[in-house]
Amino acid sequence: MGTITRRALRATSGSGGGPDPEDMVRAGRVILGGSNPLNANLHQWRFVEEARERGAYVVCIDPIRTDTAARCAEHLAPLPGTDAAR
Repeated sequence: MGTITRRALRATSGSGGGPDPEDMVRAGRVILGGSNPLNANLHQWRFVEEARERGAYVVCIDPIRTDTAARCAEHLAPLPGTDAAR
């Protein structure tokens, strides 16, 4: 993981690290929240596909029906402005 990625994670989540994308292939469920790896993180998409081939249920949470969302088992589309904690 690069320095910029660590800084961004620390600024947004308080942690400088995250899960290893390669671990995704062993997951039973993959939840893609607010990301579009098919278009914006293609090197990670292959791990999503491998997890799916191994039987993982893949869910995309995105207000827009992206190419990624179309390829997932389920697409949850919150209305813009309604997904934040109140």
